[in-house]
Parts: sequence; C-alpha cells; structure tokens
Amino acid sequence: MHSPVGAALWQRLKGYIETGEARVAVVDETLIKVGGSYYWLWLAIEPERRKILFMALTQARNALIAPSILKELRRRYGK
Repeated sequence: MHSPVGAALWQRLKGYIETGEARVAVVDETLIKVGGSYYWLWLAIEPERRKILFMALTQARNALIAPSILKELRRRYGK
C-alpha cells in the first residue's frame, strides 16, 4: 500500500487489525472508487472475533494477487 489512498485507508483501519493467532480467515475483495480512481480492497477477516487479519489495496485484480495474499496470511498466522 504505497499510494496516498492506501495510506489514508490504513490510518483509518489499523486499529482493527488483529496481530494474534488465527485459525480461520475469510478473504474477500471489493471494488471501491476513491477520488475518481478505482481500487480493489482486499480484506482477510477472522470470523469469530470479526477482526481484520490483512488488508491490501491494489489497482489490479488478477490471478497473481489472491495467491500472494493467501501466502502472506499463512506466513503471518498459519502453518
């Protein structure tokens, strides 16, 4: 997240980011429009505690992004 949009979004959501352990994650993406530009917001949420495990903002949505998000989740929280 190196864009000003990403930095602003990170500031608003960072208090909700979970840093502990997680056994299950639900990952979803949604297209958002910010200042006339479109971005993909990717969130991984731990469903029991409803905490955000991971957040990414990308300009593209393709077959490479989702596996990289899952890899990062596994690095941070799983085996």
